[in-house]
Amino acid sequence: MNQLEPIEQNDLKAMELKYLGNSYAEIAEAVGVEYSTVKSWFMRSGRLYRAYLEYSIAEAKERRYSASRLHTRLLDKAVSTMGDLLDSHDERIRFVAAKEVINRELTDIEPLSQEEVKEAGIMESMEAIRRMRIQLKLGEKDSLFPKPTTLQQS
Repeated sequence: MNQLEPIEQNDLKAMELKYLGNSYAEIAEAVGVEYSTVKSWFMRSGRLYRAYLEYSIAEAKERRYSASRLHTRLLDKAVSTMGDLLDSHDERIRFVAAKEVINRELTDIEPLSQEEVKEAGIMESMEAIRRMRIQLKLGEKDSLFPKPTTLQQS
């Protein structure tokens, strides 16, 4: 089994640029070597071929991990925001927020577990939404959101 040659600074820069989608000509210019040299580095038998494969796998894993962490933070923020909207003083905002939660619960999106709901502090809001769904199924829509009364002018 062949050992990897030591990686020099130019080699690392060339691998980074290739991973980012740069052409061999752009890589050659950036590291100060000929186009044919860069091309030979990344050929199947080239001196950077195996190192680049390992580099690209490691980079892909790191990017997936970072994306997963970002997704988790954004999801936490979205749940918190939805909870705030459900607690709004404006009835229309509460209605739209509740409707969004209901719509998502009726789709293929996995609903939050009881622990997640409790941790997010929206247990009362979720219970209110469940009651609303029951009332909507029973045809009691009008009692949920009474229409605003208009003032009659005399």
